[in-house]
Amino acid sequence: MKVVRILVTGCVQGVGFRFYTKRLADQLELVGTVQNLSNGGVEIIVKGESAIVQKFIDKLPKMNPYARVEDIEVEDVIEKVVFLNFSILR
Repeated sequence: MKVVRILVTGCVQGVGFRFYTKRLADQLELVGTVQNLSNGGVEIIVKGESAIVQKFIDKLPKMNPYARVEDIEVEDVIEKVVFLNFSILR
C-alpha cells in the first residue's frame, strides 16, 4: 500500500473541490482525508495500491469543472496510517 500527501493550489476552495475529491477516491476505492488549508490550498492524504493512487493524482486536475488547479505537490508518507474510509475533514 502506498500513502501520499498531496497539496493542491489554485482556485480550489469554495468550488466543491473536496466533494469531487471524495467522490473520485470513493470510485477508486481509496481511503484517506481531504481538507481546506488556511493558505487557500487543499491537503489530501490518500492510501491505496500504487497504480490506483497514481490514477487518482492524474485525474485530480481534471475532475472538477469549477476548480482551477495551478499546482500539485506529492510526497510519500512514511509513517503508518490507518483509515477506514475517505473523509472530508474541513
